[in-house]
Amino acid sequence: ILGHHKGDAVIKETSDIIKENFRGNDIIGRFGGDEFLVFMKDISSREVALDRIEKVISSIQKRFAKKYRESKLTASAGIAFVNTRINNQKLFIHADRMLYKAKNSGKNQVCFTNLCKK
Repeated sequence: ILGHHKGDAVIKETSDIIKENFRGNDIIGRFGGDEFLVFMKDISSREVALDRIEKVISSIQKRFAKKYRESKLTASAGIAFVNTRINNQKLFIHADRMLYKAKNSGKNQVCFTNLCKK
C-alpha cells in the first residue's frame, strides 16, 4: 500500500527506534523484510527486556500512526529468555515462534517463553 520508498523509510525509522531503546552492547540486526533481532546479554531481570520492547512497540505505534494514517502499521515481538548455553539457531527458533504467536494473537503485543535449565 505504501510502496517501496515509504516501506524503506519505515524500516529505517524502526531500526532507529530499536537503537534508541536498547543498550550499546546489545546486538541489533535486521533479519529480513520487516523483522529485527535483538540479543541482550546479562540483563538484571526479564522485566528489563519486556520494558524495552514495550517501549519500542509504543514508539512505533505513536510515530507511524501520525505519518502513515492510510496504512495500519503494527509491531509485534517474540522473546526467548535463556539462562543456559543454547545453540543460536534454537534460540532464534523459540523467539520466532513467540513472534508468530504475537502476530497471530492480534499483533501489537509481546509473547515470550523461558528456556531455563534447572
